[in-house]
Amino acid sequence: MPKSNIVFAFSAVALIASVGIASAQQQQKKKVTKEEAWSLCTAEVSVIPSDQHSQRYARGAACMKKYGFKI
Repeated sequence: MPKSNIVFAFSAVALIASVGIASAQQQQKKKVTKEEAWSLCTAEVSVIPSDQHSQRYARGAACMKKYGFKI
């Protein structure tokens, strides 16, 4: 087996392993509580003028859904 094939195989295995580790770390992240998600989303929506109710509601609902909650 040529040396270049061994290097290629090793780099492919290393790449696959690093992707697996990164996805496992993402899954182990601490889940945000509903109160924390609400405060984060309130801060995000506060830049929209208060007279644009439907946009504020839609963006707030999308933000809460991003954290896994429904409003």
